[in-house]
Amino acid sequence: MVDNLPVGRSDANGRRYPKTPCPSAAPDGDPLLQPTVTPQKYDKAVLSYAESARLIRAKVAAEAAVSESQRSIQQATELLAHSWQRAAAAVRAIREFRAERRLGLAAKRRRKVLDRHIDDGPEDRRSRPRWLTEWLVWLIILLSAGYDTAFFATVFQDAIDIDPQAPILLRAVAYIPGFSIAMALILAGSWLAVPLFRHRSSAERRARRGPLNWRVVLSRTFRNWRPDEQTRRNDDLPWPSWPLAVTFLLLLLSVLGVWAWFRGRDLFDGNLRWPLVVLLLLLTGSAIAFKAAAHNPFADRDRETREDLARTQADLAALERGAGESVAELLGKWQEAQLTLENATLAARRPIVEAWASISEERARHGLAGNVAPSFVASDGQDTVGFALFDDLREPRVHVRVLDNGWAALADFDPARLQAQLADTLDQLHDQLDRAMETDSELHAPPEI
Repeated sequence: MVDNLPVGRSDANGRRYPKTPCPSAAPDGDPLLQPTVTPQKYDKAVLSYAESARLIRAKVAAEAAVSESQRSIQQATELLAHSWQRAAAAVRAIREFRAERRLGLAAKRRRKVLDRHIDDGPEDRRSRPRWLTEWLVWLIILLSAGYDTAFFATVFQDAIDIDPQAPILLRAVAYIPGFSIAMALILAGSWLAVPLFRHRSSAERRARRGPLNWRVVLSRTFRNWRPDEQTRRNDDLPWPSWPLAVTFLLLLLSVLGVWAWFRGRDLFDGNLRWPLVVLLLLLTGSAIAFKAAAHNPFADRDRETREDLARTQADLAALERGAGESVAELLGKWQEAQLTLENATLAARRPIVEAWASISEERARHGLAGNVAPSFVASDGQDTVGFALFDDLREPRVHVRVLDNGWAALADFDPARLQAQLADTLDQLHDQLDRAMETDSELHAPPEI
């Protein structure tokens, strides 16, 4: 501004200031809008200071989001690892079951029993009367032993000179032989049942039978027991052996008969002594006969193989059910861990994506980087935090090791591997069962076309 006072004149204080010209006006006439720095265009592949600062702040926010997600990621991966161990152990148990070939061996034993009786004809050698159950045989033996014990109690008391008025514990000694009688009945029935069944099995199913009369019976009994040489196959029943079974049976019946004779002395009617002896021997012999009649190794073997196969299949079903539940649990934990990582990844990427969106909008307004944005980075199937969004545009790297470790855990504990192992093992077990249960005709049959 220029002082307008006349030359040589001064103001009140007598001072004068030199003339100062006004600055030139801005192109638009407003001196306050004069730019200090003229904006320059730059390549779209580089960043300005303002853009770099914005991305650095986004990096700090992204790392803070990763840090906040660290605890949840750790818990999810820890649960995933424990679930993997349980599922892997369950699948390993099924693979060990397959390696032991328990199912195949049980099926082979079952198939062998079925093949052995294919040609039995209308009367299967495994047949046993329905009423002749195991519990009925034991009940009859116990009743017979109890009856014999009670019947001979007074005789035993007299034999060991026990006063009838003695304490009950002392008189109970007379009932102790009842245990020996029960054991003797079981042994006699078991020893007699084995040779009796073997003899019946060979005699009833022999291909040829010669004439039989009283001379032949006497000769076979007292002179020549085995006139012809006999042979047997390896899968036939062993030869019957009679001496031990018959000797013990005769000894048992003789002892019981003698004691029944002594017991008959106390009867009011002496004529009932012999009927009493016969009745006691009949009851004892009936119990032994029940035990001998119930013996059928073919039926026992059939039941054993059937129950063994059913038990093996039940064990496999339990293992399969446990493995399926463990793998299903693993799949759930894997999906939970994946969701946790996805949320953490999105939370970390959000500040960076928002910063790039703001930068893109700003570039569109000022146009210094051109009007065409760089191309996006092609997706490689692994959308990870820290990768640039645009080609040839670098951004500050975000520390994402926690996320990387989480994604690596997802790859290591992928349930698809255990699912494939489980399915393959079950297929092999089913093949074991199918091959073992095939008959000889099925094994040698021509393949279907």
